[in-house]
Amino acid sequence: MSIDIVAAAEAAQDPVEGEALAPPGWSIKNSNDVNFAFRCINENQAEAEDIKAQARAARDAIDAREAELLAKLQPRIAFMTAKLVEYAEANKGSLLIGKKRSHEFLGGTVSWRKKAAKVVVTDKAQLVEWLTQNGDPALMRVTVAPDLKAIDASILATGVLPPGIDLEPESETLTVTATALPTISGTPNKELP
Repeated sequence: MSIDIVAAAEAAQDPVEGEALAPPGWSIKNSNDVNFAFRCINENQAEAEDIKAQARAARDAIDAREAELLAKLQPRIAFMTAKLVEYAEANKGSLLIGKKRSHEFLGGTVSWRKKAAKVVVTDKAQLVEWLTQNGDPALMRVTVAPDLKAIDASILATGVLPPGIDLEPESETLTVTATALPTISGTPNKELP
């Protein structure tokens, strides 16, 4: 796992209340201290992964229970909704008075809404082929998007930057990656060196 150096430095200045990040005055002076720092990172990352796994398991259990409870309720909701629709359609004439498009009951409302006709694309490839063959530009929309790879190659070849383009200078990023070290007992040593 890679570590954001800036975030790590900021976190090191603001430890969790009541917890020391290391003994007072401790710093890295040699390779043993480096290995200790990596061991600390590995142990904390492993603990963080355990916490994440436990949280995922708890969320999964809650989601499963929610789905189970909702599954028991959905058939009755669907049945009652279907019966209300059946009743409302059968009694539409007496429920709608004048220009009203809804009727309120004590427990809810039934309403009808007019839906305008609209075009629905069922096969986009077939539609595009037809538009291409008919050639009526009023029926088509063309999207123009920059090809960044081609622009990059053009800049490298000509040295000319098009308007709206900045060249980010080459830079270097330092990454610290901790790798778990094997232990004799299988349990990481948490003592300071």
